[in-house]
Amino acid sequence: MQGDMRLGLVHEGSQVAELEYRWDDKQFTAVFVGNAPSLPHPAHPVVLLQKPIAAIQALKTETHVRPTDVFKDHQVSIEVEG
Repeated sequence: MQGDMRLGLVHEGSQVAELEYRWDDKQFTAVFVGNAPSLPHPAHPVVLLQKPIAAIQALKTETHVRPTDVFKDHQVSIEVEG
């Protein structure tokens, strides 16, 4: 399986960072693009990369073949405590 996904972190209507994910049968790569300490709710980049994956997995059903299929019928959001 091979794919990629980009997610924008949006706060009060403005994109404040981006999360990039790429995968194939040999590796999975996740990249945080932004400055985590300067976000409205600072958090470690690893936390910011992990939360959307957990949210997507929680919404995934047997009708979703790939994790990205979740976006066909859901808007994924996460909460970052400040």
